[in-house]
Amino acid sequence: MELKDLSGSAYNFVLLLAVCRSLQIPAFIFLRTLAKRNRWGNSGEVEFQRAREFDRFLSFDGLFLQRSAPEASEGGPVLSWDVYAWFCGSAADFDLREDEQAVFPGEELKQLLSNSALATDVRDGLVYFSLSGQLRIAVSREPRVKLREAKRHLVQMVIFSLADPYIEPLWESVSLRCRDVLKSTVVPFLSHADAEELKNVLLPRQM
Repeated sequence: MELKDLSGSAYNFVLLLAVCRSLQIPAFIFLRTLAKRNRWGNSGEVEFQRAREFDRFLSFDGLFLQRSAPEASEGGPVLSWDVYAWFCGSAADFDLREDEQAVFPGEELKQLLSNSALATDVRDGLVYFSLSGQLRIAVSREPRVKLREAKRHLVQMVIFSLADPYIEPLWESVSLRCRDVLKSTVVPFLSHADAEELKNVLLPRQM
């Protein structure tokens, strides 16, 4: 599979995986970023919200969910438990690629998996994504501006995927699962980012 064969959303997803310095990245980072969930609002109250910063860069529709899925909507998907179970590895049979009735994963993610461009691994009850070496090499030839933008989006997504303190029962474990990505990619990026980049990364728009 070549980069030119990918849709815009699948291409950006591949960029995100390629710019991560960890070879594997928890799948829930994408799920928690793109779906609505409880967070502390500016008022100090719990609000059901999501970041809309990534709407033009990455989409659930077609990638993580099939285009006909009722969860795929402009307002942001409110996902059922079985979707969370697949991405978090808690389903009894997490590999649902052969189930034609399933609304997840989407057609584009299935294509990446079937072409061995993307691999999944389950460790400690969580699904991890990893990119093939061939696609990593191909992405390394992309313009530096694109790679920098992808890394900024990845850092922003990782930060937004972290659980707000005390709002989820196992909020500390979410940060623990992101430890490798935080150490390898997020912290080095933030340490060299200028003021404008820090503002864009740390203050995503919400809805």
